[in-house]
Amino acid sequence: MKKITLVCFIIILLNALVPKTSFSSFSSSLTGEKNEVKLVGSLSENHVRSVFNQIEVFKTASELDVNFLCDVGSIDIVVYDDSGNIAYEENVDTSAVRQVSIDISGWDPGSYEIRLIDTDGNFMYGEFDVE
Repeated sequence: MKKITLVCFIIILLNALVPKTSFSSFSSSLTGEKNEVKLVGSLSENHVRSVFNQIEVFKTASELDVNFLCDVGSIDIVVYDDSGNIAYEENVDTSAVRQVSIDISGWDPGSYEIRLIDTDGNFMYGEFDVE
């Protein structure tokens, strides 16, 4: 019982001493935790079969995972850095590919925006940070 109390005390103490963002980033990198990148916008009605999101994006400390939950046609994945420069670009045929993993481990720290653009020019986008 004393060990559990001591461990809880240490965790509470660390949480109080270390800024929240640094502690959560540190723990995310240790556990490989995935954080969802919230997407806004919409794709063409020709491709969307339900009211639910057809694409999910998750970020770890070293990777960005784009998951296509159904076939939404040909999609351009474009990632912009905070200066508006293209950091990554790929065209994906979602009838053949359901997941794209993007290695972000060597990217400069900063804010980035991912855009998922369909053939009609409609897009979904979300923002994420690289530390």
